[in-house]
Amino acid sequence: EKWGNLPGGEIFTAPANTNGTFVVDGVVGDYLCSKYGDLRDTPLTIQVAGNRIVELRCENKELLDDFRAYTSTDENSNRVGEFAIGTNTALTRVIGNILQDEKIPGVHIAF
Repeated sequence: EKWGNLPGGEIFTAPANTNGTFVVDGVVGDYLCSKYGDLRDTPLTIQVAGNRIVELRCENKELLDDFRAYTSTDENSNRVGEFAIGTNTALTRVIGNILQDEKIPGVHIAF
């Protein structure tokens, strides 16, 4: 079997430990991407300690509740599972498709 993730343009790793504040001002993944689109006007702030979410903040309370539920589905869904850097310089704007948007130059994490 073969699989692919197009367009190309991402380097990634599974981090051993992550601490800090991550501000999502682009898109949130999975079904939340199509539901909320570009978060430039209402960014989601994620505080991470010991590789796990410890605090969430967002002016959009519906998004905040949805993201909290999304990252509470099992014991590891609030754990940082990927740290990645998008490297495809041909991509210049967020379109709401996570497989493309994550390739835009910049950093993203995944839970």
